[in-house]
Order: sequence, then structure tokens, then C-alpha cells
Amino acid sequence: MKVWRLIAIAAVVLSCTRHDTVPVGPDGKPMIRIGMVLDKGGKDDKSFNAAAYRGGKQARSELGVWYKDVESPDDAAYEPSLRKFAERGYNLVIAIGFAQIDAVKKVAPQYPKTHFAIVDGLVDGPNVASLMFKEHEGSFLMGELAAMLSKSGKIGFVGGMDIALIRRFQMGY
Repeated sequence: MKVWRLIAIAAVVLSCTRHDTVPVGPDGKPMIRIGMVLDKGGKDDKSFNAAAYRGGKQARSELGVWYKDVESPDDAAYEPSLRKFAERGYNLVIAIGFAQIDAVKKVAPQYPKTHFAIVDGLVDGPNVASLMFKEHEGSFLMGELAAMLSKSGKIGFVGGMDIALIRRFQMGY
């Protein structure tokens, strides 16, 4: 998935809002401030956290946004991390992973002028974007490729966790 594209779109959308709390860049224009709370896997998980982290760094270098991320050591760190970004006037606070649903549900209503986004989780709110993907479609293609390459006519799937997201991957595969 191209998380950096989502960040770029958000930066463009936000470029017209809340300049009163945004630092000024070297060109004299207000900077968009994006804070990202990574899931427990951290930025080196070789998966969606790593992709989101690379996207944040790319948004900083290519779009000139003010970007900062926090790696969460456990579930209890999500809410304070989201809150800290909102309190500090970040325009967009991104929660990476469905495990942050409850934290976003709690924090977002308390900061109505801050935009929040959550990856792989549904949170209903006027200032929350739920970034969902059709993971079963990509998994279908991988399953098809595995079947075509199989010499035995058998393929397998290892999902890691028994959760809805992984079951959607399995269904597609």
C-alpha cells in the first residue's frame, strides 16, 4: 500500500486549514504538522509500520511537512501518544493499526479541530478518516500466483493471528 500517497493527499487537504498553529517553513509558508503513532511492531517491523514510517519520512522530504512519529511499546501508550500530538497542535494525527480504534474513538472527539486518520480500523467521527483497504483482492492475486507456481498442486496460508483482518487476507488467498 502507498501510505505516503495518503499522507500527501492529507497534506494538500490540510494546507488550507489551521495555519495559526503551524510552524513556518524556510519559504515563509505555513508547514503542515503530521504526527504518526505506530503500532507495537515499531518502524522496523518490515510490514505496515515500516511502510507508514517510510511514507512519513518521504512526506517530510518531498512535501516539506513537519513530521514526527512515536513507536508504541504497548496498547496503553496509544491514547497518550495521540493526545500529545493533538495537544501540540498537529493538523493530522495518524494511528497505524486496528489496535488503536478505542484510543482514536476516545481522543478524536476531544480535539474537534484536529484531523485524525486510522489505518485498518473503522472509527466514525467528523474529524476521523478510516483508511481501509481491499486486502482480500491483493491476497487473491497472491493465491493465484502461488497456485500457478506450485509444483505439487498444493498451496498454504499462514496468517499469524486469528483476527478479522487476517481472515480477509485468508479469504482472498
